[in-house]
Amino acid sequence: MAPPERRRGEGRALAGRRRRQQRPVAEPSIGADGAHHAAHVCFLHIGTMKSGTTFIQQMLSHHRDALAEDGLLFPGRGGYVQQINAVRDVLDMPGTVPAVRLEGAWNELRREIAEWPGGTSIVSVEHLSVAPAKRVPSIVESLAPATVHVVLTARDLARVLPSTWQENVQNGLTWAWPDFLASIREHPSADPTAGQRFWRQHDLVRTIKRWAEVVGTERIHLVTLPPSGAPADELWRRFCAVVGLDASRYPADGAALRSNKGLDRAAAEMLRRVNVLLGDVDRAAKLRILKRGLAKSGLVEVEGQLPTVLDAEQYAWARHVSEALVAELAAIGVDVVGDLRELVPPDRPEVPVEHLREPTETEIADAAAAATAALLGQLTSTRPEPRRRRPAGSGTAPRMTG
Repeated sequence: MAPPERRRGEGRALAGRRRRQQRPVAEPSIGADGAHHAAHVCFLHIGTMKSGTTFIQQMLSHHRDALAEDGLLFPGRGGYVQQINAVRDVLDMPGTVPAVRLEGAWNELRREIAEWPGGTSIVSVEHLSVAPAKRVPSIVESLAPATVHVVLTARDLARVLPSTWQENVQNGLTWAWPDFLASIREHPSADPTAGQRFWRQHDLVRTIKRWAEVVGTERIHLVTLPPSGAPADELWRRFCAVVGLDASRYPADGAALRSNKGLDRAAAEMLRRVNVLLGDVDRAAKLRILKRGLAKSGLVEVEGQLPTVLDAEQYAWARHVSEALVAELAAIGVDVVGDLRELVPPDRPEVPVEHLREPTETEIADAAAAATAALLGQLTSTRPEPRRRRPAGSGTAPRMTG
């Protein structure tokens, strides 16, 4: 897949805007029995990846009961993981836990939505952003008679690139940071795999067009991530504006504001090298140990020592690509909450030369030591207490006699 600037497209950058709206209302439907049935609007929040989706999902889960009292369903009777399993089922994706049965999970989720007496539901799983064009119609049709609206959150390229590389490493992939960037930029000597994967997940124009062909452009809503330094709950407020909620009723308190922290460069490189050594080890086991057990807990303490950043030339390229993207989005004319200009990286801040270097072997070794200590600490804290030996003759256990 070619980077967005390789496609032809015209259009002026649309002036960004903030707006609040009443929750979209669907027309009542008439069933086979001739009776009028209550209208329902289903919002599919489909990503994109690394665009604040985890935060929004945490907020929706945290306020699930309060939302239900106000007529909005965040489905998943067994918790949010049921939404993930349902989307993996409908997209025919393998599960991350082999023992979990996915078959029928989507039907179970859509039954829960169909049975909901309120007027609105929200499904938020970023895997939907990579749904093949042939799958999108069946996904939307399966939610009938609900009127489906599609919500995308999007982040500027200069912030997406480092976080996506780190996420790939945490998921067991082995691309080095320079090779990852070269592939995305289609350097002739680069392995194209990383770039193809990245643009499949982050080509906003193609994603929007794929879903708009089914639901219509008027039912596509694009929420831009606010710039660094904005209030911590600004993204949540923008998302609430799309679905017609009063954000003040569902505050972003400390429990819901857990950030999806990144790793410092040395820690990410250490994990990448571990992935190379692990090879084709079972992916579910790799995710459990590397991502959930280590990267999201044990290594987060070393964040900030050496950040993953773009150099001046790479940053200029990201701005050029983003300008072309914004022009194409303006030409499509989707509903925007925020400002399309927020998808263009701002003027590059001064970056210390120190931050542009590769991590040293000593720093990588230190990260490995921290990882080992973190894993041993987890094993120690989760190891069951040893059973105490019973005194001879105590209890009801049978005794051997000779």
